[in-house]
Amino acid sequence: MTRVVSMVMLIVAIFGAPLAAGAQERSKMPRVGVLVAESAPHPFTEAFRSGMREFGYVEGRNIAIEWRYADGLFSRAVELATELVRLHVDVIVAHHTPAVRASMNVTSSIPIVMSPAGAPLQVGLVKTSPVRVEM
Repeated sequence: MTRVVSMVMLIVAIFGAPLAAGAQERSKMPRVGVLVAESAPHPFTEAFRSGMREFGYVEGRNIAIEWRYADGLFSRAVELATELVRLHVDVIVAHHTPAVRASMNVTSSIPIVMSPAGAPLQVGLVKTSPVRVEM
């Protein structure tokens, strides 16, 4: 659940000031594309919805979420990622490494928030690891 909350916090930062804080509403409802490498139903779905609700985003009310499930097939993940790009989503949330790779293959202009299965640096999803500052 901690990973989901971190992902949601990043998405909220991408959209700007969260609506939960009483900020002025955007004229366009933010649109998130979620690509899950596995089949539906998947536990990530409800965890993500719950995390978004914690930050004041409710699907259909102040955020649109386009859900796509690749059923464990990389070729399907690429097709679905391409579909999300055509829908002009504001951000892609990619759950598990195949979904991340598929998303990275089809866009370099839409932010991708990843939840890989494994270490992103070791599997080649990122070139460097962020530096952690301990407080």
